[in-house]
Amino acid sequence: MYSSSARVAIDQSLSNAQRYATVVTFASSEQVTLIRVIMFLLDRFSWTTISLICEDPNLKVPDGGVYYFTACRGFRTVLGGQKHKYNLHVHYFDPKIKEGDLDAYSSVLRNAATQSRDERRASWNDRGRLYLYCPTFAYTPYGKHANKKWVASDSAFQSLMLVYNPSPNWAALHEVLQSIRNVSEVRYNRSLTNIEMLNDITVSAFEVMTILLGIIRDLSPLEMDVQNGMTFRQLFLNRTFNPLSRPVYIGPKGMRICDIHISKFNITSGLMEVSEEYLSTAGNSIRTHALSTVWRGRDGPPVNRPFCGYTGELCLGGL
Repeated sequence: MYSSSARVAIDQSLSNAQRYATVVTFASSEQVTLIRVIMFLLDRFSWTTISLICEDPNLKVPDGGVYYFTACRGFRTVLGGQKHKYNLHVHYFDPKIKEGDLDAYSSVLRNAATQSRDERRASWNDRGRLYLYCPTFAYTPYGKHANKKWVASDSAFQSLMLVYNPSPNWAALHEVLQSIRNVSEVRYNRSLTNIEMLNDITVSAFEVMTILLGIIRDLSPLEMDVQNGMTFRQLFLNRTFNPLSRPVYIGPKGMRICDIHISKFNITSGLMEVSEEYLSTAGNSIRTHALSTVWRGRDGPPVNRPFCGYTGELCLGGL
């Protein structure tokens, strides 16, 4: 289980066709529902041993470190508070390491590999693993090869599951994001990268400001005696707002409630496609699609513990 936006490191030595490792990473517009859905998946498939790999909270990170620390803390609190049910291991790493710096990840990855089936994306090409990944927004994973053609990485992504909030309407947000970039360059002499612009934290901030301005407009025509904090709060509750990005529902306790999509790789189309929808705004109902029953090379989901153990320690010849 991975609570981070950090880069990917590849360690082929961690590949193991029998381990069926599950990888969970975390960052989203609404943390509560994602934690609930992850627990739903863990319980449904009887997966109980988890390695939570987090950015080190003691190291300052400019790109939302507090946000990810909060997400990681949420998992620690919920899963760690149910010791009778889950066996949780927590590992920290330096989030400022450079992309491809394998040595910086290796010790954390190897510790996780000996404790549970949950790891970082250790090897995309492992034919035996099942990956469960929660990105900041939905996307279709593609690989750029030496011939510079974009091709679907079939062998790498057939064991991947994406768990995420429905994506923003990026096309509708293009002018808004470009305006933010322009202001940043003129006022702060800083050029924002695409990574800094096209992420859920930026979009969520835009949604908050848009919704807040809408509430202020709703409050302004009211009589002075009802323009108070209580009325201001009530105008947020049990209501769906429609900023340019996507619908935003605020529940009865003032918390944002989001639906969750679970996607798998469709080998026919070569794309990640929605296999299940967790409809939080419709009473936590679940809508399933045909792809939800497809397990690569198996008749069902992987077992909680590999027959030979996580590193082959239970078999004489290893794995």
